[in-house]
Amino acid sequence: MAVAEYKLHKSGRGMKAPDWVDDGGYWGNPADHTMLGWVPAEADREYWVPDTVSTLTRAEVITRATTIHASVPYQKAADENDPTSEMINMTVAEVETLMGNWYDNFHA
Repeated sequence: MAVAEYKLHKSGRGMKAPDWVDDGGYWGNPADHTMLGWVPAEADREYWVPDTVSTLTRAEVITRATTIHASVPYQKAADENDPTSEMINMTVAEVETLMGNWYDNFHA
């Protein structure tokens, strides 16, 4: 599997992930309206994915997230045991860990 950065496709009156994205809709970037999703590696699929689609390494996924975080901070509940508690900004280290774990869990 590979992480692909893509934009939604217009579908009727709404938007949807492209059909070639197996699992998408993750970690939207409000600056350019891109999202992350998973696609099978080229050797594992029988269909075309546009050549203009970027695939990202683990390090690139983390860099993308910390760049987004610099302008639109990711947040978490102030009290991890109470998800209804006040929301506070995550630290850069927390974002790096979050994104690394997300990548590792799918890529395992």
